[in-house]
Amino acid sequence: MKDNPTYRTAVMNIQRYLRSIYDGSESTNVFIIPVDGIFDDMTEKALSEFQRRKKLPVTGRADRTTFDALFLEYLKNTEKTRRAEDPDFFPASPENYITEFGENSVFISVLQFALDEIRLSYDSLPTFEISGIYDADTALAVKEFQRIHRLPVTGKVNRQTWNEIARAYNLYARYAR
Repeated sequence: MKDNPTYRTAVMNIQRYLRSIYDGSESTNVFIIPVDGIFDDMTEKALSEFQRRKKLPVTGRADRTTFDALFLEYLKNTEKTRRAEDPDFFPASPENYITEFGENSVFISVLQFALDEIRLSYDSLPTFEISGIYDADTALAVKEFQRIHRLPVTGKVNRQTWNEIARAYNLYARYAR
C-alpha cells in the first residue's frame, strides 16, 4: 500500500496540512516535517499532537474525522497566512547578471533559501549550507535544478534560471503551507 501513488499523495497532503498548521507556531521542530509522502514517526507524532489539541481520539492515524478536521484547520490557516506577492530578488544590475563562485550577497542567501525549501519536492537536489556565499555545493544544486527543468546546465544563475527557481518556490510555498 505504501508504494501506491494514491497513498503517497494522501500522506503528502496530510504532511502539507500539518506543516502549514504548525510551522512557525510555538510547537517544537518536530512539526516542521518534510512533505515527502512517507508516513514516518515525525508525521505520526505531529498527527497525534493535532488530535490531542483538537480533542480527537489520539491514534496517530488519519481516519475520516481527523482528516476532515485537519483539512478545515489547514483552510483556516491558509486564509490567515495568505502570502503577499513575492518581490523579485534578482539583481537589476549589472545587465545580464550571472552568479559567480565566491559571491557573497543577500541574493545568494535568498537563492539558497529558495533551493533549500524546494529541495523537499525534488529528491535529487543535493544539500548545501545556507551561507550567502555561492559555493561549489550551491552550484551542484543549481546544476541539478537546471537539469530537471531542461535549462542549460551551467551551475550559474542567470535570469532564466532564477525565474524557474522562483516559480518552483512559489508553487511549492503555495501548496506546502
